Order: sequence, then structure tokens, then C-alpha cells
Amino acid sequence: MDFRIPEEIADYLVVLDKFIEDKIKPLENKEYYRTIDGRNWLVHEVRYAIFPEQSGELQIPTQIFSARAADGRRSIFSRGSGRLVRRSRSRAVSRRRRR
Repeated sequence: MDFRIPEEIADYLVVLDKFIEDKIKPLENKEYYRTIDGRNWLVHEVRYAIFPEQSGELQIPTQIFSARAADGRRSIFSRGSGRLVRRSRSRAVSRRRRR
């Protein structure tokens, strides 16, 4: 089997990586602990800013966040109390043309 990435896809990945590096940067990364209802949670917080480059509507798709909750007991038989998944709502943002 040939597991090499085709050249046109490799070239596109370079362009895509540059776009992500130039245009999509987190404003802030934080990691801290928070106690909620007597349980300790490790929180990873990432904030982004979006700057539209043209007028019109920008559709921000639904974002999916997942985490694994630990039950606090260490055992070879215990893998935690489950996976948590949260979804945001999609949003439409409008930008008017400058005068």
C-alpha cells in the first residue's frame, strides 16, 4: 500500500496551515481548576476573535466541546465516569460595508 500524501493535497495543507497561522489565533489560553458542586474540574479556556474581511453574513458553525469526567477512584477497572459533550449554537454575524 502507498501511504504517501498526493502532492496537490500536501501543497494545499501548506496553504491551509499558513492561513490558520495568519488568520486564526487564540487571543488567550488559560488553564485553571474550578470547584463546582463539590467536584474539582480542570478547565481549559481558549478565546478567539473573528475579524471579517468583507461585508455580508458570516455563519459560525456549531462548535463541539468534549471532556472526560473522572470519578476520583484509581483502578485498572475504572476509566472515569463518562464523556461529556456540549454543543454551542450556530450563529450568523452580519457586517455592513463601511461608508
